[in-house]
Amino acid sequence: ILDNQRGIEILRFPEGRLKIEQNTQLERFDFNGTNTSLSDSSGKVLSYTNGVHIGNADWEIMENGEHITDAIEAGGEVWSQWFLVLPYPNQPQKHIYFYENEGYISATSFHAKKLLYLINNMTENLGIGKVIIRDSVIIEDTLAVGRINAVKHANGRDWWILVNEENSNRFYRILLDPNGIHVVGNQSIGNIAYDGVGQSIFSPDGEHYAIYNTVSTTEGAYIDLYDFDRCEGLFYNHRQYHFSERNWGGGAFSPNSRYLYINRHTKAYQYDLEAPDVWASRVLVAEYDGYLDPFNTTFFYMQLAPDGKIYSSSTNGVSSLHVIHNPDEPGLACQYQQHGIELPTKNSFSMPTFPNY
Repeated sequence: ILDNQRGIEILRFPEGRLKIEQNTQLERFDFNGTNTSLSDSSGKVLSYTNGVHIGNADWEIMENGEHITDAIEAGGEVWSQWFLVLPYPNQPQKHIYFYENEGYISATSFHAKKLLYLINNMTENLGIGKVIIRDSVIIEDTLAVGRINAVKHANGRDWWILVNEENSNRFYRILLDPNGIHVVGNQSIGNIAYDGVGQSIFSPDGEHYAIYNTVSTTEGAYIDLYDFDRCEGLFYNHRQYHFSERNWGGGAFSPNSRYLYINRHTKAYQYDLEAPDVWASRVLVAEYDGYLDPFNTTFFYMQLAPDGKIYSSSTNGVSSLHVIHNPDEPGLACQYQQHGIELPTKNSFSMPTFPNY
């Protein structure tokens, strides 16, 4: 059978085996800031995106998954957490991607105009999937660029997705359950969470949420820290910490949810959430050592991995990642190892966004 649309040739053999030959050149997937994927329980990759296309396990563009956003075609979307993929509750054959589009980015304004979703069904096309719904609008508003993240509902099945308005203290509360996506309301809390280049993270126990944001040359950078109610999907106890210097970076929580780590370009800090004064508990756990690979391996986005370690990218195209080996330990005992993982290729900015399953 020759399928011209997908460019594959399926050859049937007498013993019933299938052989699939690719007649077209594999699509090139360049990753920049946007990077998310979903694997099965054994770690086999099922689907992924660079903010432009949705890919399948054969390293091709998934059917109906091309040109999802108006992102930069050559290198993928430059913004962290522009996309997030989740398994559809009670429908494991379906993956749902949340993403923003129609972004507006200039020296003075960072925002998106829409939050949308798409669904791919993994039972289609001999198990490599097909995008069956796409470009479905959830919210139309001026929204913070990126920072899409999710946390499990207290029932252990559903998901909360929180999306911040641009330069606002208002968050949309979105619930994903077996019946679909529901915008259950919004919440205004505390000071303005300024929009800029940054990263949002939930703690593994779901009780804390943090945003690190570099806003502008004049404003500097902020950490916004909230406690979170996983039953109601509501924030409380907002605290905001301000850096006068503008430094790009990101953050991650330790596996035990006690420590918050923040990368700030040339310095990395640990904060103790159990301290009476979280801001005063700050400990410098790493300072850029000048290593070139071949460019500066300064600190950028972070991600807690299933092995209990935290990995971070750099602000340049380099061949290494930084590793925090013991993030549950206080201070320097956390062992922040710079350029500790050598990669087989260059990585510029990119760090995958994974929720805590």
